[in-house]
Amino acid sequence: MLIEALVAIGVMMVGMMAVFGTLSESLSLNRVAADQYIAANLASEGIEIIKNLVDSEYKTPNCPFGRSIDPNAFSKRCAIDMDTESACSTDYQGWYCRGTTGGNFPTLKFNNDTGFYSLSGGVSTKFKRYVEISMPPGCVVYATSTVEWAIKGGKISTITVADHLYNWRRSCS
Repeated sequence: MLIEALVAIGVMMVGMMAVFGTLSESLSLNRVAADQYIAANLASEGIEIIKNLVDSEYKTPNCPFGRSIDPNAFSKRCAIDMDTESACSTDYQGWYCRGTTGGNFPTLKFNNDTGFYSLSGGVSTKFKRYVEISMPPGCVVYATSTVEWAIKGGKISTITVADHLYNWRRSCS
């Protein structure tokens, strides 16, 4: 009877270990999915910021299409956030391209009071966002927004969103 009890306890322990292993893996995958969801939305927000910069040109009659984006930043990676302002109101100097020294971008911070991610004010997160912009001759701006974050094992995971912004309001120069 003692041997039967030990065998039963052993079988139960193996079953419990399988359940705990599955639960542990499930929690780990839940964290991965949550990080990917946040990163995808932050990358989409990067594209929206570029769209807002380009759309802000329309209210300034002398601001040509694409001028709100720093011409010197083309094909460079720039860290931006929702506070990035258009250059059309400041003699076409372009928006501030942050953290491009050696590709070392600042981490996004989460503000618990507002619920927004930005480059300043809040708790540092694991996410870094940068955009790349190119503007070939014509009436289009090509923009990509990439979010990077560290995952288990020290590897870097990325999500990239790309868009083409067309000038549909007035002629290009």
